[in-house]
Amino acid sequence: MSLSHPAPLRPLETPPTLNAGPKAPMDAVLAELREIRRVQQQILTLLEGQSVPAFAAFPAVAAAPATAAPRAKHVLVIDDDAASVAEATAALKARRVGVQVASDGNAALAAIAKDRPDAIVMELEIGGSLAGKDMINMVRATMEWVDIPVVLYTRTPIVSLEEARAVHGGDAFVPKAAGSDALVTCVVSVLQR
Repeated sequence: MSLSHPAPLRPLETPPTLNAGPKAPMDAVLAELREIRRVQQQILTLLEGQSVPAFAAFPAVAAAPATAAPRAKHVLVIDDDAASVAEATAALKARRVGVQVASDGNAALAAIAKDRPDAIVMELEIGGSLAGKDMINMVRATMEWVDIPVVLYTRTPIVSLEEARAVHGGDAFVPKAAGSDALVTCVVSVLQR
């Protein structure tokens, strides 16, 4: 792959399910690993600032204006539930936290590559080809993003911080039932670390 002509970006594809013989599970794992590697290459291309003709496959992400003053803290909210997004966005903006929104994993990857957030607020049960857990794995596997804190604001039942970290890969969690005030308290705490 030439750096001047990067491969076109495509959304993450789900590898086909293979059911033919004992070698099939290994083939499925290898197919998934190849797909993850392909998406990582796309991320690296975006991070290197290369011109990518097929970037239009991702939803448009507005760039932050360049200013001499330090920018305000901002978070990326990844959720496909419009009501939850509206509630979380309003509550965060009321505390002067900048908010960017992505409704699926592919749009989130494009947003992170374009304007690295200070934290990610995420629903584990998002739809699309790049599910919540896969999205967290991609963030944790990308060296430039590994230190971005992930707050799980989710319907998924999580019983402890240890479970949120060990099983789901989050740094903190807030059940959606706790409401947006609890989310804001958690996000502000994470941003002050």
